[in-house]
Order: sequence, then structure tokens, then C-alpha cells
Amino acid sequence: MLLFKLAYRNIRGAGLRSFLNILVMSIIFVLIVWMQGLYEGVTVQATTDMIREDVAGGHYRHPAYDPHDLVDLMEAHQSYQPQQKAVDRHDLEPVLIINASVYPNGRMQSALLKGIRPDQVLLDFPAHELKPQTDGVIPALIGKRMADMMQVALGDEFIIQWRDRQGTFDAATVRIVHIMTTIVPTIDAGQLWIPLKRLQEMTGMTDEATYMIARPGFQLQDPQDWKFYSQDELVHSIVNLMETKSSGGMFLYLILLLMAMLSIFDTQVLAIFKRRKEIGTLVALGMTQKEVSRLFTLEGTMFGLLGAALAVILGIPICLYTWRNGINFGPVMDSFNLAVSPIIYPIYTPEMIVTTFILVLFLVMVISWIPARKIASLRPTDAIAGRRIYKVRGAK
Repeated sequence: MLLFKLAYRNIRGAGLRSFLNILVMSIIFVLIVWMQGLYEGVTVQATTDMIREDVAGGHYRHPAYDPHDLVDLMEAHQSYQPQQKAVDRHDLEPVLIINASVYPNGRMQSALLKGIRPDQVLLDFPAHELKPQTDGVIPALIGKRMADMMQVALGDEFIIQWRDRQGTFDAATVRIVHIMTTIVPTIDAGQLWIPLKRLQEMTGMTDEATYMIARPGFQLQDPQDWKFYSQDELVHSIVNLMETKSSGGMFLYLILLLMAMLSIFDTQVLAIFKRRKEIGTLVALGMTQKEVSRLFTLEGTMFGLLGAALAVILGIPICLYTWRNGINFGPVMDSFNLAVSPIIYPIYTPEMIVTTFILVLFLVMVISWIPARKIASLRPTDAIAGRRIYKVRGAK
């Protein structure tokens, strides 16, 4: 208890220097927790939106279908007749994909032509907009990113060209009936959606699909040639990407921690230099050298504790505000091609806060102990006489 009283008295006696150290520690606490919450919010938001708009309960894919190799999709399709009952119950939702060329405003662009049933219910996807047109033109919907890239607007018509299953080229006119606002690039970038039956007729691939979206909790008893990819596997790439970015953020955490540790270290070294007579007096009065070392370590630790207390006062309103209202990054997020909304809602967990507190407090204790261990070689007579604590190089 005596050490605690002495440590608190010394911190209070340092005045402005102590306050600045505590303020720096509190800012470090708040920044680290806030940034970790931001990364966690991005990860949760990205995975949630992907599951809601694209993944659902997982995908049953044709073995030849590779989303990362879309040069030729003519072999990546097969019949889903054995699973027709599950499709009729909306336990499975078939999607057919072929390569196509589109010609908006006289320009040629490559695109993926995707077919989906307008009455699908598994995804938060505006497939119901694919209503038959009275003049027989093929209805199509695209995402906002794709519309911007093609420079097309609602109601525009243009030619698309594709190959059927025999390799014969054909062409038709499509009309943009809906431009969806989505943050999931896997259903937007480079893609054009039309009714599934129409695409099957155009390609001669009746009752065939490239992959089937599964209802959450549903599994085929006999998947046959379909290869199942679970929900976790499909969002794994996004989770890995955000973990990589979070690891990159560790470099910034390290810089912040080094700033705080340097402040504590300098304060402790200066305190030992200025208070050498006091230290010698305490040792002469019966305080062991280990107790003196503990005193200075405790002072540094109390900087961390008081900094954490101030961080609670400063951080709660900041974190609460961003948790409720989010942080609007505007169009910057589009440049990352991530399934992330421009408004990010940080997520703060007790584990995150406790881990940060323990890590910072441990580092403060270590950095406070390093200069304090020099006290073990201090002789009371030297300290009281005002001699230097540290040996001069070459002196005996």
C-alpha cells in the first residue's frame, strides 16, 4: 500500500508531464480499439451482404466451373432434372452462366450472361424485375457499377452476342429494365442478368445450370456430380482479405504503441535522474533496492491504468456515435472492389477491448521496468551525494 501511495504522489507531483503521458496513453487506447472495430465492422458487413445477396446457404457447382477462370464456360453446365423437386420448392435456385459480348452505343465489351428465375426467393436480389416485355425484347438487369462501366441507363437497348452449346454464334437485343444498387461485386461487375428460361432457350441448354444456390440448412442427399461449397468457403476470400488488411493495420498499431512507450520510457529515465537523492534517501531509510525498482515500475503501470480510465471517458462517446451512425467513406470504398457499403459501422467486442488493455498495460510495465532495473546497482551514499546513477564508460 505504501508503494501505491508513493507512486500516486509522484505522478501527481509531476503535474503537466504526467497529464500528457496519460493523455497519450488514452488516445492510443481509443485509436487501437476504434481501428480494430472498423476492421471487424467491414468484415461482418461484407460477409453478411454476400450471404444475403449471393451465397445464401452455399452453392452446388458444376466441377468445371471456376469463378476465377471464366474464359470458357461452355463445359461448365449440366442438367438439374434430378434435383427438380428441390428447385420447385425453392430449396435450390439454378443459375446458368455463359460468355457473351455486348455492344452498348456501338462499343464492344465482354460480359458474363447470367440466367436466374424471376420468382427466386433465396436471395435479396431484384430478379422479379425481369418481367416479359410486350415486344419480345429480352429484359435484363445490371448493377450500378456495370451500368457506369457500359455507360447505359434504364430503358437502353443494345445487342448481345453469344454461342450456343453447338458453338454457333447468335445475337439478340436486350433492354435494361432495372439497375440494382448493390455492394456485392460478384453479382455486379461485368455481369448481365436475364430470365433463366430465356437463356436456356437461347443456348439450347434446357434445364441446365452452372451452379445452384442452396437454401440455408438445405443439403442434397445425393449431389451426384454437383460439388458443394459451404457458406464459409464462399466468404472465405473476403475474410482472408480483411484479415490481411487488418494485419497491415498492425504496423500502425506498432507505431502508436512505440510513441506511447517512448513517452513512458523518457519520463521514467528523467524521473530516475532527477530523483536520485530521493532514491538514495529511501534506500538509506530501509527500503530495499527491489522495492525501489517496483516503485518506478508501478508508477509507469499507473500511467497505463490512468490512461485506460481516461480512454473510457473519451472513447465511449466516440465509439458509441460511430457504432450508431457509422462512418461515411463516400465513393472511396468502390475503388477497393469489395462488398462493402460506403457507410461502415464499427463493431466493438469485449474481447477486443480487454485484449488491447492487457497488451498495452503489459508493454507499459515492461518499458517502465527497463530503466528501473538500473536502480539495483545504486549505492545510497552515491545517490545522496548526487553522483550519477549510471556508470561512466571506462570508470572502475
